This record gives sequence, structure tokens and C-alpha cells, in this order.
Amino acid sequence: MEYGACSRCGVVTNCDVHHMTPKVEGGSNDATNLQRLCPSCHKFVHVERKLLQAIERMTLAKRVRYVEILTRRLAKLRELNSVENIRERTAEGKYGYRTYWAPKEDDYATEIENERYEIRQRLRQQERAGRELEVALRRVYTPKLL
Repeated sequence: MEYGACSRCGVVTNCDVHHMTPKVEGGSNDATNLQRLCPSCHKFVHVERKLLQAIERMTLAKRVRYVEILTRRLAKLRELNSVENIRERTAEGKYGYRTYWAPKEDDYATEIENERYEIRQRLRQQERAGRELEVALRRVYTPKLL
């Protein structure tokens, strides 16, 4: 996890490092294959990828009805998680990612996502404070050689 700007939406936060080509599919840890994404965009990218893979599988299997359903879900997912929408929700202090089955802001699913986001943010702050304390203690208790 790195602090910086998301390469998709530009929000400055603790970002995840995302492999554009997954390591399972032969991707590497080279800088050319890595992308800094905020948690909301990272979730969106993975869900979008899974939907695209499902659409491809259903197309090959000639399951037209499923392809139509998945294509509509993908369109709704992209609409709900546009760069502007993620920026807006993040600026309001909410978790930016929206599922395609929770279209209303006051939905129960959105409340749960916001709670999870707040908990993750608190845990990250505690981890950061713990690391800072550890560094400070090392400085104080590390014996100085003459």
C-alpha cells in the first residue's frame, strides 16, 4: 500500500498496487505492469475484469441471454463507478465503489460498504501510527557505537 494519487480517478489516498496483467497470467512486478489505484478503483477494475471474462465465456458458449444480462450489469457498473462518481463519493467521505445491484445512495449495501471503508481507514491509521512508534522506539533504544 502506498500513499499517493490513484492513476484512474486521481484521488490522493492510501493506494493499492495493481498488476495490470495478473501474475497468474504471466504478469511481472515491473513498474510498467504496476498501477497505483485507490481501494474503490481497485475493486472496480477487478469486478469489471471478472464480468468481461464471464461475458467472453458466455459468448463462446453461445448463451445469448446471459451475455445480455452481463452486458447490462457491466454498463451499470461502469456508470455507477465512473471517475466523477468515485471522486464525488470519496470527497463526501464515503466508500467510492458502488455495486450494480445497489443503485440508491440510501441502500443498506451502501451503508455496509461505507462502514467497511471507515474500518479499513481506521486500521490503516493505526498501522501507520504503530510503524511510526516502532521507528521512534528504535531510534531511542538503538545503542550508539563509538
